[in-house]
Amino acid sequence: MARFLLMLSMQCSLFYSSISFAETLQAHWQMDEAQWNGRSGEVIDSSGFNNNGTAINGLSTSEGFVCRAGWFRGEGYNAAPNNAYYQARYYVAVPDNNSLSPLTDGAEAAMTISGWFRMDQSGGTLLHKGQGGSSQEYRVFIERNNLKLTVWNRYGGSETLTLNYGLSTGQWYYFNAVAERFNLFNLARLTLRLYRSGNDSLLASNSSLPFIDQTDKITDGDLIIGAVSYGGTPTNFFNGLIDELKVYSGLLSNAQILAEKNATRLCLGEAQCLTDDFNTGLSPDNWVTSRSSGSFTPQVVGGRLRMTEAVGNQATSATYQRLYPAANNLVVVEFDYYAWSSQGGTGADGVAVILSDASITPQPGAFGGSLGYAQKGAGTDCPNCPGFAGGWLGIALDEYGNFSRATEGRVGGPGFRPQSVSIRGSAAGNYQYLTGTGANLDPRIDVRGTTTAAPRHRYRITVDSRVAGQALVSVQRKTGSDFTDVIPEFNALAFAGQAPVPENFFLSFTGSTGGSNNNHELDNLSICALRSAPVGQQIDHFEFDYSGRALTCNPETFTVRACKNAACTELVTEAVTANLSPATIANGGWLGGNVINFSGGSTTVALRRSVVGSITIGVSGSVPTTRPLSQTLCRAGSGALTTAACSISFADSGLVFDVPDGIANQQTQNIVLSAVRKDDNSQQCVPQFANVSRDVAFWSDYIDPGAGRPVSWPVQINNTDVGLTEATQQSLSLNFNAQGQASFDLNYADAGQVQLNARYTGSAKTQDNGLVMNGADQFKRRPAGLCIQTGGECAAADASCGVFRRAAENFDLTISARAFAQGSTDICQNPVTPNFSLNNIAVTHQLLAPVNGTAGSIAVSQYQHQRAANSANIITQSVSEVGVFRFSTPALNYLGMADTIPAAGSAPTGRFIPQRFALNAGSAIAACASFTYFGQQGFSTAFTLQALNAAGAVTQNYRDAFARLDVSVWRDDTAEEGMRYSAPDLPAGSVLGEGAISPLGSWQNGVAQMTVSHYVSRPPLPAAPLDLTVYARPTDADGVSTDISALNSDPTTLRYGRLGMQNLAGPEDEPLPLVFAAEYWDGNDFLLNTLDSCTLISNSSALLTTISGSPELSLIGNSGLMQSGSLPGQALWLSPTGAAGFWQVEYTAAPWLQYYWRGATPNYQQNPSAEVMFGRFRGNPRQISWRELFQ
Repeated sequence: MARFLLMLSMQCSLFYSSISFAETLQAHWQMDEAQWNGRSGEVIDSSGFNNNGTAINGLSTSEGFVCRAGWFRGEGYNAAPNNAYYQARYYVAVPDNNSLSPLTDGAEAAMTISGWFRMDQSGGTLLHKGQGGSSQEYRVFIERNNLKLTVWNRYGGSETLTLNYGLSTGQWYYFNAVAERFNLFNLARLTLRLYRSGNDSLLASNSSLPFIDQTDKITDGDLIIGAVSYGGTPTNFFNGLIDELKVYSGLLSNAQILAEKNATRLCLGEAQCLTDDFNTGLSPDNWVTSRSSGSFTPQVVGGRLRMTEAVGNQATSATYQRLYPAANNLVVVEFDYYAWSSQGGTGADGVAVILSDASITPQPGAFGGSLGYAQKGAGTDCPNCPGFAGGWLGIALDEYGNFSRATEGRVGGPGFRPQSVSIRGSAAGNYQYLTGTGANLDPRIDVRGTTTAAPRHRYRITVDSRVAGQALVSVQRKTGSDFTDVIPEFNALAFAGQAPVPENFFLSFTGSTGGSNNNHELDNLSICALRSAPVGQQIDHFEFDYSGRALTCNPETFTVRACKNAACTELVTEAVTANLSPATIANGGWLGGNVINFSGGSTTVALRRSVVGSITIGVSGSVPTTRPLSQTLCRAGSGALTTAACSISFADSGLVFDVPDGIANQQTQNIVLSAVRKDDNSQQCVPQFANVSRDVAFWSDYIDPGAGRPVSWPVQINNTDVGLTEATQQSLSLNFNAQGQASFDLNYADAGQVQLNARYTGSAKTQDNGLVMNGADQFKRRPAGLCIQTGGECAAADASCGVFRRAAENFDLTISARAFAQGSTDICQNPVTPNFSLNNIAVTHQLLAPVNGTAGSIAVSQYQHQRAANSANIITQSVSEVGVFRFSTPALNYLGMADTIPAAGSAPTGRFIPQRFALNAGSAIAACASFTYFGQQGFSTAFTLQALNAAGAVTQNYRDAFARLDVSVWRDDTAEEGMRYSAPDLPAGSVLGEGAISPLGSWQNGVAQMTVSHYVSRPPLPAAPLDLTVYARPTDADGVSTDISALNSDPTTLRYGRLGMQNLAGPEDEPLPLVFAAEYWDGNDFLLNTLDSCTLISNSSALLTTISGSPELSLIGNSGLMQSGSLPGQALWLSPTGAAGFWQVEYTAAPWLQYYWRGATPNYQQNPSAEVMFGRFRGNPRQISWRELFQ
């Protein structure tokens, strides 16, 4: 995409020179919107006069000369897929506004219009103001390949200027059109200038001196871009691209015209812009602030970021938390700037905008005239103060003027320049002066004698590194309607000594006051860049621990921690690279180099210095980056963590010993202590004395934990407790050999980091009165291991274990740290280490039984071990599954020791059982399709049973021996355990019992899919139909149960039934068909059971009994099922006897269809019977009636 400014301009003058008209931007249509959709005001005017337009008929944008441009398509165009013709007639409508009529501002007035265009087809109007008649004002258009400008007078007459240059399609042109009015007989001057892209030479120009009377001219017509309107439908549509149209009141100089032509900017469509209006305070996620002088820290005041108050000697800084790749990038920073005070006189000092190497932790430079960026030298109010750490570029808005001076240790500069903008270079070039403005910018940078924040100038700082070997920097300022160059673009890399661009930049602001002061404030910050990235994880700060007894003849050892938070309660345990400072040291250095790599949060380093004196250490940069403006903290011995303690003092003589790290309460023997001094020739440690006995005083200091200890136990030297403070030091006699060495044994029973201090004080007796030799060494002790106790230990580790807890039910998991104990085989019997603490200890679990089961999950998978007198940390733990488990912790790194705390595990713990059962009702399976007779076998229920934990999840290990509910046995609700089936709604005398088939189903992964057969006995008397629900309350041998629950979701119907037979009569030589009917009691009567299509009537003669009559009758025909309560006709017959006679027969019915048919004593288990008569002619039976006998 092209990156140059398109401009169209119009001017008007008298004779050979123009009257000076100050230019004011009235309208600027950048046309950079991604697209237009016809919404009112979407074509934005960026001038501030709100001359926003509306795209008509589908006009939108395309790639332009500067970012994007309006794409006009003339009357229409052909397009794919079928090369069809589409009507276009696109244009932009801008409502009338006085700012668009600058020629009517007075008798002497001027107007400039500028822009870029590219024709796809010759002809068309670029812009037109007016709606026909006398309202028309001006028009720029193309006719016969020539550019033309028309201006109308008050009566509607017009004058047109033609530029006789043949325009080509496909070529970008920049043009400038001017109209000027003079208070002389309505004389005017029209001027046209034309340029081609990529060339600053004038292609063509023309001018004329017409008379144009604009007195009281009507100017109420709208402005149209891309077409002309004479009061009706627009016409003369432009076909091509129009970009960067501007309308000015006044004239531009030739230099300004070329500057406008060549202007460019960051295209927002390609860049990511981050903004902050500070209306909601200062986000700690985006900003890090600090102060190095005074009591004020940058903060939001009145909706603006205040860098300093109008108070003397303040020095502050604020860093934006984002990384900006420095190479092949374009970064544009804009902000509103306020520098003001209610006082008169001279203000000071200003604000610096800083780009620094992000691999170096940002730290502000010297205050005052150095504005927090440059350095100061010896003999100043900040002796030898360094410049901004990692500084690459510092742009100063300098009110007082010292930033440009080569004084106070600053390098280069033209001298005192108040009210200026100046730029200094990188730290590698000693922050040398690069360039800047002259003194006394107009308007001034600050405003004095005001109580209102001012002046609200907007600054734009651009750093363009998209071309290899270049870093193009410019500073612009907008004090009115548009930006102007303050520091024109220059290549910062062209200066000798300027460092190459780093990998990433940090953006920082520093504020400074001195003897004079101002309020310094920022607002409406915008940071646009083609590429940027979040900072990611950061190290909050680094901490160093050391003995505080450094010797010139022996390296001093430091423990370094990478802190994740301000309190350093968490460490950055991932891989860390740190650059130790100073990088190089005269007469010494960091052993192994100043760049260290470590993980786990901490490491040890050693520093050698062979001369007496002090040196300040720290970390200059790291990966991950260190939080900007953070300070390295140091601690000597058991002292406080301070920045001052990072100044390390080295002495020439002392006591040297090395206590190795080890295990708490395990004695370390034969530690060598040397009394040494530095040999002036070899610079090495040599004995101070030899072959003598000397009293050496010992005491200890706690390093970790330094405070909050539940107990304080002494270090033992040669089995003697030594003091816990210098005041309680314990003297012990040691024998020094010829090498000036003595040995001692040491034991410390607790965990942590301790410093052992030793001191020899000479005396007259030993002829070394006045000699004081100090020594110290820090050592660490870790626990021998962790003891994990549950309270539910079970050595068997199988289903025989008693019940401990229900799954997902809380229990106390107690973890304590234990010391070494000679001969111990049970870590839980060892002494405790009360001062042990460690964050983020993982807790895991292992399923021991059932084999191949599911481990489930635990509630607490990590804990923070806190110091305690008994070391016991109680974790509220739970496990989601059934079974026997072991709970464990992994091997642990403690205090950076090479030797880890061994992994630990509890004894087998369990049994864990389900919390409850859940019964999911299924369907009832009736014995006879949709119902079941009382007393009928074949009725069953299908349901699902689940063993659940306390959280309601299925415990998949409830199976095999761990399933204590036997679902294969049918038990009623009188049993203490089992399924405990019941049917409480049965009529009196009816009982729910086990069906003929044993329950089907078993436990599989905590779920039993069951089908259970039931039997409901017949009540002693007929009972009305019953909608039956069967219930269960499963209870296992461990007491796991649930509320009584229904087995079937829909009730099943029970009916009291009977089977009836009809009396028969027929010829003695033909079979008689048997007639059966299934009936049920409805509560009042027996009715035909039309639902019965399942009762079988068998043709087995064994079921037929001849009660009376001879011979016995037998059955013939086929067995059959009832159909709607009746046996289908002609199915089953009584065989003919061949002789006439009378018989009584009985059919053996199923028990649930028997009934009390006869007899004086009620008996409901009788079979149905019928009377049968064979004989063709009966004659008169002499019977009044004949009926079936029913009870």
